[in-house]
Amino acid sequence: MKIMRLFTMILFLSIVTGCSPALTLDDLVQATVYFPESDENLIPVDTLTREDGLPDLYTHLLEAPVKAQSIKPDLVYLLNLDTIRGMMKYDLSFDLTNKEARAQNINGTYVIPFEWVDTYLNKLPIRNHFSYLMPSKPQIIINDTAIDYAFNQDWKLHPTDNVTYDIKDQTTHHETYYTETDVIDISLEFDRRPPNQLILAIDNGREENSHIIDDMGHLPVPKKSGRYTYTLMAIWDDTTLDYTGKINYTFGLDLRLEEALHLNKTTFEPGDSIGVLIEQPFGLDYRIETPIFKNTIGIFHHQDELVALVPIDSRTTPGTYSLSLYEDSTNRLIETIEYQITEKIFETQQLSVNASTASLRSDENAKKDAEKFKNAKAHSVGEKLWDGPFVQPVEGRISTEYSVIRYVNSGAESSRHTAIDIAAPQGTPIKAAHNGIVTFSSDLIISGNVVVLDHGLGLFTTYVHMHKIYVEDGQEVKKGDIIGEVGTTGYSTGPHLHFAVSKSGVNLNPWKFMAEDPLVFPTWKQIP
Repeated sequence: MKIMRLFTMILFLSIVTGCSPALTLDDLVQATVYFPESDENLIPVDTLTREDGLPDLYTHLLEAPVKAQSIKPDLVYLLNLDTIRGMMKYDLSFDLTNKEARAQNINGTYVIPFEWVDTYLNKLPIRNHFSYLMPSKPQIIINDTAIDYAFNQDWKLHPTDNVTYDIKDQTTHHETYYTETDVIDISLEFDRRPPNQLILAIDNGREENSHIIDDMGHLPVPKKSGRYTYTLMAIWDDTTLDYTGKINYTFGLDLRLEEALHLNKTTFEPGDSIGVLIEQPFGLDYRIETPIFKNTIGIFHHQDELVALVPIDSRTTPGTYSLSLYEDSTNRLIETIEYQITEKIFETQQLSVNASTASLRSDENAKKDAEKFKNAKAHSVGEKLWDGPFVQPVEGRISTEYSVIRYVNSGAESSRHTAIDIAAPQGTPIKAAHNGIVTFSSDLIISGNVVVLDHGLGLFTTYVHMHKIYVEDGQEVKKGDIIGEVGTTGYSTGPHLHFAVSKSGVNLNPWKFMAEDPLVFPTWKQIP
């Protein structure tokens, strides 16, 4: 601003010293430079009064200007000198191509040193001088509401053939528009100079989709709930015009569509699992409740939706039950679905073991093994590692079915056998039932050599009584990979694989997982 004031005073004294009679500093009341945005609108650029220290500038004064010919200006300003003798007005003309400047009034035309003009122009926002070459600030409208947005501007002005001004500007704040309706209209409006090209990028935090926009009155709207960042790249690239440039406009959209609840089926057996899908979720603020499982039901992201797997214990009473979806923070009930659990009769089995083998199955040993299993299944990856049905890990005779009521040495019922036993010769290769990560690979007292695989979303498979283990903790395996050999270690009456599937501490029927993937939903029509 000091440079501007200095220029104003130099200009003032350069001009007035060519007038007769000459004015002095003491005659000046105020000097004002205006930018004529239009004939009716004059924008004050700078003002200087004697109280601002005019006498201190005396040593910077130029010699009296010389009268000169007029020039063809690129820029025109107005200078008003308010003096004790009255108002004196001048036109200031700038020829950017030839780097010449003039001041003109009724007394004639005077040369102004262009170095002062150049400095002056660079100190002020160049867009003030060339507003007619700048794009209008657009309106971004969502459902009849104009929203704030951030922008990043890279603009080039070409007022003459050999003059280019670069204008780079940006703002970082933008508004996020929140809506709970699927009737959404997003438009972009320019009142003048619309861009030659408009490219839209929509980012949901996981992927970005780009669109070439032909209709600014109707921008694309996602079909799924979520938080989206819109970035509109407007391009002006017509080289025949006096400007070119690119401006990015950014705003946010929080889109919450109506949720829908899906189950993988509506009729189940004890030992089965209920697959749950939440369609069109917004965030993770949900809770699932059903009477057959009292603990917290884990909810996970899967294919842009949310899924859960609810275990059904083998002792669950048959009947009609309901599963409800809530918005957790507000306790708002979103939807309820009824399902049936049918009756299933489980076999009984008499098992004879020798005294030394039976001694392994003490409460103390069982507690030690249980603690190791608990640690092995304490954490699960939050993504579904499997896809499709599981495979039977060993081919052989099924010596004990799932949830058989087992009696040992003619005693009272000792337990439910919540796994399947597959009899096979010692050394028979054991396959991983599906893709997973090894969370345990060691020996236990009752279970012998054991491998536990995490398949994601809290689902585990366990391989017990193995002769040899071929994998180690943390190793990733694929469906069908050989992870060890059949054996008879631990509490075992002969070579076999004890194969279990578990979710949230409940052992489930392995045959159900070998028959079908529980997280496939016939009623769900996936939106591309």
